Amino acid sequence: MKLGFSVIALSFAVHGFAQGLTEDEAISIGIQNSFGVKAAASQLRQAKERTNQALGMLGFRLDGQATYERYEPSRLMGSGSGQSDSKTASLAFNYPIDLVGLRGKAIRGARSNESAAERGIDVEENNTKESIRRAYFNVLRAEWQVQVQTGAHEAAEARLKNAQTLYTQGAIARFDVLRYETEVSRAQSSLESANNQVLLAKQVLNQAMSRDVATPIELASPYADVRTDNLPRYTLNEGALLQQALENRPELTQLEALLKAREFFTVTERGGLLPSLNLQALYLHTFDAGAFSRENAVTFGITLSFPIWDSGITRARVAVAKEDEVQTRLAADRTRLSVSLEVQSALVQVRNSLSQLNFVRKTVELQSEALRLAELRYSAGEGILLDVTTADSDLRTALGALASARSDYLTAIASLKRAIGSDNLPPANP
Repeated sequence: MKLGFSVIALSFAVHGFAQGLTEDEAISIGIQNSFGVKAAASQLRQAKERTNQALGMLGFRLDGQATYERYEPSRLMGSGSGQSDSKTASLAFNYPIDLVGLRGKAIRGARSNESAAERGIDVEENNTKESIRRAYFNVLRAEWQVQVQTGAHEAAEARLKNAQTLYTQGAIARFDVLRYETEVSRAQSSLESANNQVLLAKQVLNQAMSRDVATPIELASPYADVRTDNLPRYTLNEGALLQQALENRPELTQLEALLKAREFFTVTERGGLLPSLNLQALYLHTFDAGAFSRENAVTFGITLSFPIWDSGITRARVAVAKEDEVQTRLAADRTRLSVSLEVQSALVQVRNSLSQLNFVRKTVELQSEALRLAELRYSAGEGILLDVTTADSDLRTALGALASARSDYLTAIASLKRAIGSDNLPPANP
C-alpha cells in the first residue's frame, strides 16, 4: 500500500470529522478498505511464494530417514542364533544441476508472474479511485441541489413575508398571499427531498469506501459552492492522452508481465524430454552392526537422466502452454483496443459536459436577470405575480441543471483519469 495514502488516512482518522472529508482522503480510505485491493494483495503474496518455490528448486535437499526391520525366525540363516532385527539411520543429500537452464527460466517466469500480480493491485486501485470519485461527486451534486432548494425556500419565505405586509396594507389581494404560501410549501417539500438525496448519496459513498453505510460524512471540497466557477480545466490532447494510457494503464502492463511469464513457462514445459543431472551423497549408520557389515557408510553418486518417451505428455503440456501465450496476446490486443475506446469516450464526455456547463452558466445568468426584472415590475405594479413565480422556477431549474452539469464534468474527468491510468492531467493554459 502506498505510504502517501496511509499518511492521509491516518490524518483523517484524527481530524477528518472535524475538518470534513476531502476527495483524496476518501480515495485513501477506500483503497485501504477495498475488498478488490485486498484480494489482489493476497494474489501478490501467493505469487511471491511461487517465486520462492521456484528458487527452492535450485537449492539442495537434505533428507533424514530411520528404519527398523524385524525378521521372522524362518528368515534367519541356518538354524543357530542370528540377528533378528535391523536398525539403520540415513542422511541423504541431493543437489540438482540446472543442466539446460530450465529452472532459471522457471524462476524468471515466476518473477514475471509476481510482477503481473503487482500490476493487479494497480488495476484494482485505479478502478476503486473512479468508483469513489463518482460517489463523492454524487454527494456534491446532492449538496448543490440542497443549496438550490435552500435558496428557493428562503426566497419564497421572503416573498411571502413581503406579501403578508402588503396584504395588511391593502396593497395586494389575498390570492397573492395564498400563492406565495403555496410556493413556500412547494419549496419546503423540494428541500426535504434534496436533503434525503444527500443522505442516500453519502451512504453510497460509504459503500464505495467499503465501510459501514451509516458512518457520518461531511465533505470538504473546494467546489462546495454551486455558483462558483472554480472547476479545474485541462489540456485535452487526444494523441498525448492516448499514448499516456497505452503506457500507464495497469491492465496493459499486467498483461505484458503475464505474457513474459507464459513464455518462460512454455520453455520449462519442454523440460520433460530434456536430460537432467543430480548430485547425491548418502550417509548410512547401522545400529548393532554385525561382524560382516559396516557401522557407518558414505556413498557419492552422479545421476544423469535421459528421458526417451513419455507417451506425448510433454508435447501436450508444451501445446497447452503455447495456447496460454496465444490467449494472453489476444487479451492484450483486445485490452489495447478497449483502452483506446475508453480514452476517446472519456474525452467526448469531458468535452460535452464542459460545453453543457458553459451553456448552463449562461442560462443561470439569463434567468437571474429575468427574475430580477420580474420582481421589479411586480413591485412597481406593472407585472403580475405569475411572472415572478415563473421566473423564480426557471432560475431554480437552471441552478439544478448547473449542479448536474458540474457533477457530470467532474465525473467525466474521473473517467478520463481512470482511462489513462493516471491522476496527472495537464492543466489548461491560463
